[in-house]
Amino acid sequence: MNKLKISVIALLGVFTACNTDESIEPVETGKEEQEETVDSLWLQEEDIYNAPFKNQKKIALDENQQAISEKVNDFSWVLFFKSFEKKKEKNLLLSPLSLTQNLMMTCNGLRGKSLEEIKLAFGVSEFEMADLNQYVLQLNKGLAEADSRSKYRTDNSVWYRNDLTMQTDFIEKVNHWYRAEVFPAAMTEETLDSINDWAYHKTYGRIKDFLTNLAPNTQTVMVNTVYFRGQWFDKLTEKNIRDGIFRNENGEEESAKMVMYHGMYNYVENTKYQATFRLFGNMAYAMDFILPKEDAEPADALAQYMQDKERNRYYRHVELDFPRFKSGSKMDLYELLRSMGITNVFMPEDPSDIAMFDEPTSLGTVIQQTSITVNEKGAEAAAATANKWFWDSGEETTPPDTAYMKLERPFFYTIRETSTNTPLFIGYQGSVK
Repeated sequence: MNKLKISVIALLGVFTACNTDESIEPVETGKEEQEETVDSLWLQEEDIYNAPFKNQKKIALDENQQAISEKVNDFSWVLFFKSFEKKKEKNLLLSPLSLTQNLMMTCNGLRGKSLEEIKLAFGVSEFEMADLNQYVLQLNKGLAEADSRSKYRTDNSVWYRNDLTMQTDFIEKVNHWYRAEVFPAAMTEETLDSINDWAYHKTYGRIKDFLTNLAPNTQTVMVNTVYFRGQWFDKLTEKNIRDGIFRNENGEEESAKMVMYHGMYNYVENTKYQATFRLFGNMAYAMDFILPKEDAEPADALAQYMQDKERNRYYRHVELDFPRFKSGSKMDLYELLRSMGITNVFMPEDPSDIAMFDEPTSLGTVIQQTSITVNEKGAEAAAATANKWFWDSGEETTPPDTAYMKLERPFFYTIRETSTNTPLFIGYQGSVK
């Protein structure tokens, strides 16, 4: 059967301290969901390819939520652009949605300058936390219901040191708005295993052993997972595959399996890039491909793409060839977030800014790990992001009738929801090895 592929995001946040009590008891967990296996999630082929595209649901956001969504989307692209400028490997993949949910959940335990810096980075300073929480709740509801032929889910958990008292108000907010499970736990190897097991099961085995250790002063670990599964809305088979060559960013030739697609699609071409997209499921989700022109710097092409608000204005017959590829990244986002003005939460001027506990704490680091697989069936992606919190230690052109777009050299891509343009993943493929 021609199955859809999967996107997964796991975010982890950690506050620091230690204790020897190894008991783990959940606090106000939501109702148990029916256990699902990956195989049980796939629709039957006749349901996938013969059903009309009538089940797509546009995400209903009110005026405030629409404004927040636009700001968050802008933040997502700026985050990726800055990451691309600093990248050290050939390939790069980020999940801005995962990071956004993690930071906004965290904001419910912040106040003062720490809170305002994060809101300012997102461009949402004029909104109250109630507005931001409602936006996340409505967005997640909409993402889950947008496509009956795709699957989106998100889960959150908070793990805190069991000899501390977490503020009831914080627990209530993250439970209500983010459906977070809250666990008092000893920050031991056993808890480390429990956190990894939690993320593993919430992502259907796509995230494995992401968190490798807990520092002796760990206070809290906050985890968000996002899971997306979609398949191309039109059926591609092995007949759509050819042998090809991909020239990587170092100019070296790599053998590649190219997926060939011809059809009518929205398309953009200018002096900096070409861009088109392929649709998943009932068209509620899409994967955009952005190919810099050969004489354009990739960063310049990306910057131009970010500025172009009417990217999909040309409806053309497109001959698109894209490679099968697997990729991923693991990076510390500490310096990246600081470059975006988020600094005080790492070293609070006023310890009371961190309002989850009575004890002083600060954000230590933010780590994200991602992976993706793209082929003729669809796209499978996974990400994990960890915020580590520590005791405050004082450390610091008009296209032709037929557009030809051959992704035989480095390109950008994103997986997004189409009615809000919310990016789940944004990536750069500099090599297909």
